[in-house]
Amino acid sequence: MRQVFSILVENTSGVTSHISGLFSRRGYNIDSFSANITSDPKITRITITTSGDEQILEQIEKQIAKLEDVIDVYVLPPESSVTRELMLVKIAATAEERTGVLSITEIFKGKVVDRDEVTVEYFQSWIDWAKDNDTLLDFNSTSFSHPKSGNLSLANPDKGIRDFWIEHTKRCRDIANAMGEAQGDPCIMNLWVHDGCKDVSVNHALYRHLLKASLDEIFAKPQPMMKDCIEGKVFGIGLESFTVGSHDFYTAYAAQNGKIVTIDTGHYHPTESPADKVSALLPFISELMLHVSRPIRWDSDHVTIMDDPTQELFSEIVRAGALDRVHYGLDFFDGSINRIGAYVIGSRSAQKCMLRALLEPTKTISEKELAGEGYKVLAL
Repeated sequence: MRQVFSILVENTSGVTSHISGLFSRRGYNIDSFSANITSDPKITRITITTSGDEQILEQIEKQIAKLEDVIDVYVLPPESSVTRELMLVKIAATAEERTGVLSITEIFKGKVVDRDEVTVEYFQSWIDWAKDNDTLLDFNSTSFSHPKSGNLSLANPDKGIRDFWIEHTKRCRDIANAMGEAQGDPCIMNLWVHDGCKDVSVNHALYRHLLKASLDEIFAKPQPMMKDCIEGKVFGIGLESFTVGSHDFYTAYAAQNGKIVTIDTGHYHPTESPADKVSALLPFISELMLHVSRPIRWDSDHVTIMDDPTQELFSEIVRAGALDRVHYGLDFFDGSINRIGAYVIGSRSAQKCMLRALLEPTKTISEKELAGEGYKVLAL
């Protein structure tokens, strides 16, 4: 038997966790869960669909009513209620098949939302979840894995394709700014595009001119509750010959336009030291963003561990006195190990590297180095 509960609760931090926690503790299943503020901003309405026999549903209703945050519980009878379900579907379709897909969608009153049509409403549930769980959100635009991605997006000579990705990125900035307003803390938005060439190209200058013009248009609108980060890379898979958004390009753009540079530890040549970029960039850039990863010969995004490159990166931040000028993000996608294990290992490793960096007797070592006592530097 399926039942829908409409629950009025006080709009306090963690209230949705209290409600959902009751179901998990008691072993009740939640078929659907939605929450939103009512006309009274102090009250939230939570709608839950669940299943069970008559006795279980009665127990659920009584136990919800006992919770401290709950004002009232209503059972919505099927015969006098209108319900709708939301389904998000991603479909791979050719240009010939697209018309058929759109026709079927319209029959069932669906809506096709392409990336240049995204708005904050599609991310409101994330914003609500973050508020309930006292968590801050960041946000990224995404230029890959789309029929219009190809080898070039913001640097595409085709104005239609280029405008599509410009509009997408503008809307992502709007969403990031709304997230920042909701959480009372600027939302970090990182911009990385895959644009490049598989083989020899004579149009390097053209592509970079187009990318700069696209960025200028994207960043034209002030967004006070979000921070723009731009990220370069040595090369992309399948685009090994040339990268439009190289490190040199984004460093120059950030220095000229007051943007944050993202240092992704997997986006450099294996012989380069990402840690050395910290002191090189900070005299010209107000803030840095880190994507801390563990590249194995390329941008493999293995889980961060307490290894020498990660330790050196955090040590350089402390030595530069830049703790308040650097944002920290962990960036690992290795799906071969347990996700919770990966999160714990990566987070703990980064914390240990930072702790060791803070414990380094930097002042003493610096004095010995300036005095020319190299052996004491090594000893310390």
